[in-house]
Amino acid sequence: MQTEPSNEQEAVAVQVHRLVHQLEAMGARISLLARGLGLSLQTPSEIQAVLRCDEACARNTNPRETRMLEELRGLLVLRYGVVKQVANNDQAGAPAARDLLLYANDRLQAKGFDAQDPGINLRPMFDGIDR
Repeated sequence: MQTEPSNEQEAVAVQVHRLVHQLEAMGARISLLARGLGLSLQTPSEIQAVLRCDEACARNTNPRETRMLEELRGLLVLRYGVVKQVANNDQAGAPAARDLLLYANDRLQAKGFDAQDPGINLRPMFDGIDR
């Protein structure tokens, strides 16, 4: 049984924990789906291709793979939406969104996901962005 946080700092900590858990779960599923579909997701252009459904849709006639691709695309959009919501929050901002996303992915790597697994190594997307 969970109790209500007693102060604002505890409430923020609970929300951060939930966000990291959600991002971690999404990242794990994204990686597993992409691996199953043989997609890389290592660069922004590869992610965009999946979102636009360029090459992947053209070669996909298997109903199971079609469902997997639809789920993958949905999770990528959902993850983007969560990160965007945090980034647009006046109290958090873009650096916090980046840190939450990278922390969730670091947790996945600690659980055995490889940095080269599809959708796991997000650090290159943030190259050149100051902390």
